[in-house]
Parts: sequence; structure tokens; C-alpha cells
Amino acid sequence: MRIQSVTAHAFGPFRDETLELADGMTVIVGDNEAGKSSWHAAIFAALCGMRRRRGAGTSAEREFAERHKPWGHDHWLVSAQIQLDDGRLVEMRQDLANRVECSAMDRTMGRDISAEIMHDGTPDAARWLGLDRSSFMATACIKQGQVLRVVDDAQELQNHLQRAAATAGSASTAAKAIERLDAFVRERIGTDRINSTKPLRSALDAVRRAEEELDAARASHKLYVDRVSRIDELRRAAADAGDELKLHEAAAARDDAQEKQRRVERARKLHESLGGVEPPAISDDDDLANRVSEALAQWHSRPAPTSRPQRSSQQIREELESLPPEPDGDTEPHDSVTQAAEEFQQSVTRLESHAKSQPTADFEEPQGAATDEEIYGLLQTLTTALPVVPQNLFDQVAAAEIAVQREQQREGLSTLLITAGATVFVIGVVLVFTIGTVPGIISALAGVALALGGFSQRDRGRTSNAGKQLAEVQAALHTAQQRVTDAQQRRSEAEARCAQLGIPADPAALRAALDAAARAREHRGHLETWKQRQAELEVGLTRAAAGLANALMARGHSPCGRDRDSVAASFDEYRRVCRARFEQAAQAARRGDLNRELKMAEEAEERAAADDRRRLHAEERVIAMADECGISSPNPDAAAEALKEWTQQRTARVEELSKRQKDWVTLQELLAGKSLDELKADSDAAWAHACELAAGVDQELLACVENSIGADKLPALREASSNAERELAAASGELQQFETQVGNVAEAEEALELAKAELKRLQDLKDIAERTRKFLEDAQDRVHRDITPRLVETLKQWLPRVTGGRYTDAVVDPATLRVRVRAGSGPLRDAQLLSHGTAEQIYLLLRVALVDHVTNGHDTCPLLLDDVTVHTDKARTHAILELLLEIAELRQVILFTQEQEVADWARNRLGGPHHRLHELQQVAPV
Repeated sequence: MRIQSVTAHAFGPFRDETLELADGMTVIVGDNEAGKSSWHAAIFAALCGMRRRRGAGTSAEREFAERHKPWGHDHWLVSAQIQLDDGRLVEMRQDLANRVECSAMDRTMGRDISAEIMHDGTPDAARWLGLDRSSFMATACIKQGQVLRVVDDAQELQNHLQRAAATAGSASTAAKAIERLDAFVRERIGTDRINSTKPLRSALDAVRRAEEELDAARASHKLYVDRVSRIDELRRAAADAGDELKLHEAAAARDDAQEKQRRVERARKLHESLGGVEPPAISDDDDLANRVSEALAQWHSRPAPTSRPQRSSQQIREELESLPPEPDGDTEPHDSVTQAAEEFQQSVTRLESHAKSQPTADFEEPQGAATDEEIYGLLQTLTTALPVVPQNLFDQVAAAEIAVQREQQREGLSTLLITAGATVFVIGVVLVFTIGTVPGIISALAGVALALGGFSQRDRGRTSNAGKQLAEVQAALHTAQQRVTDAQQRRSEAEARCAQLGIPADPAALRAALDAAARAREHRGHLETWKQRQAELEVGLTRAAAGLANALMARGHSPCGRDRDSVAASFDEYRRVCRARFEQAAQAARRGDLNRELKMAEEAEERAAADDRRRLHAEERVIAMADECGISSPNPDAAAEALKEWTQQRTARVEELSKRQKDWVTLQELLAGKSLDELKADSDAAWAHACELAAGVDQELLACVENSIGADKLPALREASSNAERELAAASGELQQFETQVGNVAEAEEALELAKAELKRLQDLKDIAERTRKFLEDAQDRVHRDITPRLVETLKQWLPRVTGGRYTDAVVDPATLRVRVRAGSGPLRDAQLLSHGTAEQIYLLLRVALVDHVTNGHDTCPLLLDDVTVHTDKARTHAILELLLEIAELRQVILFTQEQEVADWARNRLGGPHHRLHELQQVAPV
């Protein structure tokens, strides 16, 4: 991936400003408040966007908005032009304010490809890198002063590291499996904490309850045995109380007979002293006095006014009558319906989202029956330059013809020389025989020389091959001329074929036709894929709708249809009915409280009415008695006072007759309405009854209690005997009731065994899950062992260069991403415990190494660095910059800095079209 440019339409202090970036290394230099951090954040926001979620967001998101959202401006918009490794040119557009109009557009094809990188509701270009916006920030995007943040985000990077180490590039990791296994243990097993509601805690509670119920059954059985023993004791106690009562009744009868005998003697004496005549009455108004006393007693005991309840019983009855009955059905949506509705809504959302991504053709389908191969052949014919006959061939033919002519001339000269030589030789031979030897030999030798010169000349002509060369040059000339003729004919035929196809005989038109055919094929392929996915989503929606309809029918709410709208409407109606039932149930639940309130109100009203009647009756009676006594009373209080005074006056009049009246009363009490003879007969009968009772008891015991019978002794004994009988009867009744409540010990023992079996099953399942988790952790460790050497190898390659050879060895903990380094042959030391600058240098290298590994198999990840050398000395700064420049040959490096030293290095080293230096000016205050 290469970031070509970033445009801050409205971001922080920038308005419609663009930053162009080089393919290799780009250094952006600026002083404080020049906007470096804003541009760094703008690049990150343009690539990754911000997640779309309800609520205020995380603290980091709120801080990002506070720092970079434009003041006094509703828009917050940034875009970037990026080129992917597959050649696609993509425009990323991020609406950070509303997070709605966010897109990734393929500029070449004119298609929205946001669906490829959608993450948390917005497109995230880091997905092309095998990362997401969070892990991109933790590795390749380094903010000012946050080089060490990779250690804090180590857990988040584990999934990406494990996917990079997986041979198949699967999205599943051991960490994910451990997470799902932990979730299974939490949901299906749980822990044994007291407040847990999961199965393991429930099984423990079930065992505890079963043990308690068994203990309760055993305790109730023991209590039953104890109660049976108690009844036997009560039965013996009742018999003992009855015997004691009979003994004391006999003693009481004897004493009663003696008392009656004494009463007879005293009555005889009083009768004789009074002469047998009743003394005169104390007053004639005794009845009136009694009624006055009763009226005064009733007046003094009248009840005080009683306060009435705030609401009357009639009001409460009316409210009870207005209450609805208990509803029948769900008062809140059932979990099965809710889950089915969530699946249905997710299916609808996926289908709607997919419908928006339907491929559209921004071109016309090519017409005609020509294939791509034919058009490509026509393009090759028309773009291939027509051959020409090289001028040197004509020159070579002319030279060859001259050579042939020279060869012919040499052959004629050689024949002449041979003939002349032969003739001279013959003449020499003749001279030898005619004139003399010397002239003849000389002549013969001269002839031989001439003949040899002729033969030599002929041999040179034969070895020159001028004729053969002429034939070859003429053949080459003919071939070149034929090639020109054939090329002209092919071009004419290609132009004629273009005319038949209706395509201009122009290379640009043919290339356009090829591009149109390729786009058409690609569009048809994308459209077919889209249609297949559309059909799958529609089937999924139909299945989700059927699931929701079945869930509604299971809760007694039949939908009017199985289509999407009918099922959604039925679910809304189901929720409305549940809310109505909930409100009805809440109203109906008040019936018990209102009934209790009605009962209390009725009782209070009855008490108040009774008190009013008693108070009114007392007032009317004292007034009536005052009138009867001849007393004028304006109100009940005055009447009561007057009657009290009347009673005191009457008491003074009757004191003188009280003594005789008392004696007469005593006599009458002794006689009790009988005569002396009858009283004597009762005394005799009492003695006879006492003798009868004494005959049924032990006389020795009776003699022991002869002088111990008190006035209230016998009622206490009768009450004790009665109480013993009642206690025996009550205990027998309670025993009969308790027999129905005695727990079954065998059933309780069986329930305890079942509960223990369920607990053992869950404990065994938990043990299996723990062993499985151990296996997964071992697998995760193996993955760590696979990827750790690669990280260490990269660090060991770069570390000596950056640290000036001080640190040459390093180890990495892949679980925490903590680095330990070794200086020479010294011990390993935690990099975070070294100087801040050295720690930042080491973890900067770790981040770059992580980028190599976690993005392996994906687009090339750019590095976005902000002031990463601020704590580094001059030598190490140059080493880091040189290393980054080498890395820029493989991936794009964007470095923000305020250091003049870095700026000077960039001016000297960043040359050519692949690198760039930007010098920012201070941003005007907003």
C-alpha cells in the first residue's frame, strides 16, 4: 500500500489543505504549532476512520475528538488517495463527525469497495494490511512519545501474530479457542463463588440443599419419636392429676360439710337476734340509685373519639372493582423470541447492506462477435511498424554484382595467361631441341611461370565466391521486399476487419475495446458473486423470519404471514401486547394490598361506629337519669356531676340502717333463700357426700391433707387436671398433623445422591475443560516459539546498527512483547529499564519487525512515525534514519519531526522522485 496524498477538508486547524507523500520516504519538518501532530492524526483518520457506536465512546476517542475536531465547525472530514499492491487506486473518505458518509472508492472502476474493509461500522484500510485500526496504531502508526505503547497493546496483537504464524493464514487462533473455551466454562459450568448463578454453583447449592433436607428429614423423624414419648408422659401426668384431684375433692367435701354445719349454727343465732323479721329498707330508691351508679359507671367508661382512616371502605371497594384481572400470557418478551428477533434483524441489516453494494456498470457493453484474441491480434497488426527494405541490401547487391564482374574478368585473364604460358612453354621446348638448351629452358620456364600465374588467378576467383554472395544478397533483398508486401497486406486486412466490426482502425480504439471487454467480464463476475451472496442472504433472512415466526407461535402469538414485513409487524405487536400485559399485571398485583387495606378500613370504621354508639348511649343515659332524679342538666357533663352529688347525699341518709341491713343480708346469705330446716338438711347431705367421696380414696393420704386444703387449692387442682387432659389431647392432635409433615428419609437420601452425581459430572466437565485449555495454551506457546525467532532475527540484524554496536543480542517474549537485550557477553537486561532513548530505539525496531510479520501475506504496510528520534543522540539518530531509508525501499515511510538535525539529513539524503521533504509553516490560530 502507498499513500499518495491526504486532504484535510476540515480537520483540526486545516481547511481544504492537501499533503502530497512520496512512494519511498517522506520527511515532514516543522516547529511547534506547525500542525505535524494534526497531519499525523489526519493520515491515521483518513486510513482507518473511527468506529461507529452508540454512546459517548471511549476516553481515547473523546480525547481524539477534543484535540482534532475543528472548533466552531460542524464538518469534520478527511480523505486520502492510496494505491494498493494489486494496482488499484482507492480514495478513502472519512466523515468523522457523523460517521455515515464514509467510503472506500475504487477510482479506476468507479466502485464502492467499503465492504472489503468494513470494521466497527466504518471502512478501515488497515484491514488490507491484515490489521485493524487499533493494532495499526499499536505497530505501524507511532504517535509522539508513544513508542513504548506496543507493550501495553501486546494482548491485542496476539491474534495478528498467531495468524501471521499460521501456515494456512486462518483467522482462528489458539487465543480465540481459549477465549471461547473460557466463555463455555463461564456459561455452562461457572465457578463455586457464593454469588454465582452458573451450573457448578447451582449444583453445589443443590447438594447443600439436599444435605439440609436429609438432615431436616432425619431431625423431623427424631422429633416424631420424641413426641410419641412425650404423649406417653402426658398420659401418665393426666392420670396422676386426676387422682390428686379426687383426693382433694374428698377433703374439700369434708371441709364443706363442716363449714355448712357452722353456717347452720350462725344462721340460727342471727335469726334469733333479728326475731326472724327483715329490718326496714335503707331507702325506697335503691333501684334508682343502682341505675344512677350504672349510668355514672357507663359515663366514666365511655370510649374517647376514634380517628377514621384516610380512605373509606367504599372508595377502596370502587378501586378494587376497577382493577383488571391477571393477564394470561407473557408480560415481557421471551428469550427465545428476543434471540430470534435479533437474528432476524441482523439478517435484514446484512441484506440491506449487501443491496447497497450492488456492482454498477459505468460503461457500455461491447458489441460485435470479435473475441479478445482477435482484437488483440488486430491491435498488434496495427501497432506494429511496417517493415522497410534496408538500403544496405541494395548496396550489397550492387557490390556483389561488381564482384561477379571482376571475377569474370579474372577468369578471362587467367585463361589468357595459361594459353600464353603453354605457348611459351612449347616454344621453349622447341628451342631446346633446335637452337640450344639455355634459351629453350628459359623460354620453357617463362611459359610455366605464365601458366602458373594463370592458374593462381583462376584459383583466387574460385575462392572469392562472388556469385554465391550475389545470390544470397539477392535472396535477402527479395525476402525483405516480400516481408514489406506481406505486412502491408496484413495491415490492409486488419483495417478491413476493423471496418467489418465497426471499430475504428486505431490502436487507441482497439485498446478501449479490450478494456471495455475486460471491465464487462469483471463486472459480470462481480455481479454474479453479488447475486449469489444476495440469494444466500435472502435464504438466511427467510430462515430467520421463519425462526421468529415459530418463536412467536410457540408463545401463542401467530403471525399473519411468513414474509419479512408480516413477521416484523407481528414481533412489534407481540412486544406491544407484552407491555400491555405487564401494565395489566402490575395493576392486578395491587389487589392483595387493596384487600388488606379494605379489611383494615372496615374494622376501623366498625370500631369507630361502635365507640360512637357507646359514647352517645352514655350521654343519653346520664341525661335521662338526671331528669328522672329531678335534676335539670344542660349537657351530659353537667348531668354527670349532678348525679355524683345526688349519690353522695343519699349515702349519708342510709348509714344508720346499714348495720342491721348487713346482718339481715348476712342471714340471707347464710340461708341462701332457704329455711333453717332446709339449711340443716343441706348440711346433713354434705356430710353424707363427703363420706361417699372419702370412701374412694386412700384414707392415709386423706388424713395428710386434712389441714392443708386452702380456699383456692381445689380450683387449681381442677385446672391442673383439665390442663393435663387438654395438653394430652393437643399433643395427640399435633402428632396426627405432624405425621403428615415428617420428611421421607429414603427420598431425601436418593435426592442427595442425584445432586452429588450432577455435581461430579460438572466437576469432571470442568476438569476436561481445564486440561483442554492447557493443551491450547501449549499450542499457543508453540506458535510463540515459531514466531519469536523471526522477530529476534530481525532485531539482531538491526540492533547493532542503531545502537552503535553496543547491543548485539536480543530476546522477545511474544506474549507480552517485552524485549531484553545483551551488551557484549553481559547478562540480558529488560529494555524498558535502560535509558528512555535506548528503550524507544529498541521498541521502534520491534514495531518495524512486527509490521513485517503481522502484515505478512497482505498489502505492504506503510510506517507513520511522529518524532521517534526526539530522545536519541546524533549518532543513533543518523543510524535510525539510514535504516528507515533502507526500509523505504520496501515500504513507504512517513516521518514527522521538529529536529533540525533530521531536516539537515533529509536535505542531503532524500533525492530523486521516490523521496520527499516537506517543511511546514506555523498554522494561523483558529
